[in-house]
Amino acid sequence: MSNSNTSNTLTNKTTRTINKYIHQINRCKLITRNNSSISIGKSHSNALHDFYLSQDYKQRLTILNSLVTDPSFIRHQVDMFYRYIDGDRLFELDHDNYAASFNISKTRATKIAKELESKVMLDGWAVNEVNSYRDSNGAFKHYRYNFEISRKKHQVFTLSFVNIPQFKNSIYQHCRISFCPNLVRLNHVYRVMKWLFEAFDDEARKAIDESILLCHDIGSQWHGIPSFMLNIDAESSSFQTYPKTTLTDNIPTESIYYLRKKNLGEDSDVLYSPVCKFISNLRKKKVNEKNQSELLNSIVVATRYESKWRYTAGDEPLKYNALSDAPFAMHAVDFISPEIFTQLPEPLALKLAIHKYPKILSALTVGDNRILLQALIRNTLRVSLPKISKRHKTLLASLLNQFKKAENQTHKR
Repeated sequence: MSNSNTSNTLTNKTTRTINKYIHQINRCKLITRNNSSISIGKSHSNALHDFYLSQDYKQRLTILNSLVTDPSFIRHQVDMFYRYIDGDRLFELDHDNYAASFNISKTRATKIAKELESKVMLDGWAVNEVNSYRDSNGAFKHYRYNFEISRKKHQVFTLSFVNIPQFKNSIYQHCRISFCPNLVRLNHVYRVMKWLFEAFDDEARKAIDESILLCHDIGSQWHGIPSFMLNIDAESSSFQTYPKTTLTDNIPTESIYYLRKKNLGEDSDVLYSPVCKFISNLRKKKVNEKNQSELLNSIVVATRYESKWRYTAGDEPLKYNALSDAPFAMHAVDFISPEIFTQLPEPLALKLAIHKYPKILSALTVGDNRILLQALIRNTLRVSLPKISKRHKTLLASLLNQFKKAENQTHKR
């Protein structure tokens, strides 16, 4: 009886810990083990647990080497990989980031901002001015008034008003909205957009017609596959890795950006570890090591791919709802099967896991380069275009329906 009570207490404590930080799990698009049919062997799961929690890079490299040279682990990874490539159940897309601006007058923008300062908003919605330490970051520095509005604690919309004169150009119209569609309810999107259009009053038609889509990020989460096991071959002009010292210090790569234009963010692909991001978020919040360990035990490891797009001055602008016209690069990305690790000499397999492709090419001899490229040819595949197109269309439709409803309600006034 005592043992049962102790077990229940531990389970309840773990559950409370998970619930307390569930928004951190959601932010990283991770899923909990009790909501997943994906399983990894206990020994491999323990090794991954130690890999992600360790801050000793030598220990991480030792664990990495043991996994990428373990035939049973690679077989499991190859099986998971083909479930995404060939199967229809696991592969999904999500809308990670959205931003748009609306062409309203400075007078109208100031009036709306003053109302928000007075907490005038939809009933039940919280309005918070953006903290001063964030004023100089990102888009906030371009606007005089910045607010975060939310119906639930972690379902946040950001609104900015009145662009500062020194930044005055076509990107920074006097109203900007941004949010993560994947983390907010669709009915909340409708309510916020409807409220915003009504606040535009007699400027609503012009604001909508001259709106600009600023940001459009779509991603897919490859659950069950740690980031060091998955590589991509994207049509990029250049790339960047993080940490920046991965090559010189032999530190495992956590993220790699494939840039399709000269500047990061204009049109790029990114492959990164949401688990590393998750652990980093916990450490920033000073979550103790025991709770970090419990939370890591509760999730399924994953790799995240994202197609990221930003509007830049001089480009042909798209309206706020022209989501289907924005670039989406995944149809031109080759995913590299983890099976490649069985076809490489052990030292080369470890280098690929650490540095990722194509960063690894600058660290190889001519002979190793040839071996790697031959293995790449045999192990690169794409998610089928019909599957991507179907998921993409469905994903956009859900958001566009809310925009359309909000517009229709506004035009009826």
